[in-house]
Amino acid sequence: MLRKPFLTLCCALLLSACTPVDNYNAQAYQQLQTLEASYQRFLTDAAAAPLDQKIIAQDDAILRQEFDDALMLAATLNDTLRIENLNVLEGGYFRLHARLMHQNAPLSPLQAKLYGQQVQQACQLAIDGECLRAGAACHSGS
Repeated sequence: MLRKPFLTLCCALLLSACTPVDNYNAQAYQQLQTLEASYQRFLTDAAAAPLDQKIIAQDDAILRQEFDDALMLAATLNDTLRIENLNVLEGGYFRLHARLMHQNAPLSPLQAKLYGQQVQQACQLAIDGECLRAGAACHSGS
């Protein structure tokens, strides 16, 4: 008697723990590469003395648009994993941008180096994740 409901419950729990991953998307992959390059350019400009607010504002506008475009594609694909990954990257950018605006001074060389490493690692993880999807034309770590 209890066997069928128990099996049904076990199957439901097993399936709920599995997040289906959609196929590789070349546009999403390209967007991640572009985001990483723009993010690194922002860091380079944020470390330049004196801090040029006009250049920072241009970098900010570009990055925000790139994040919006990438999130729009992920939403169109109904891919919650891509959306979550992009939200993590975007949240890190927003915090860094707010910090830069608050300190109203360029990043120190050490700050720029550490933030650059963090950005590179975070973006590479997202890119590697895209490369692990079915049908990927790229390879993880490339």
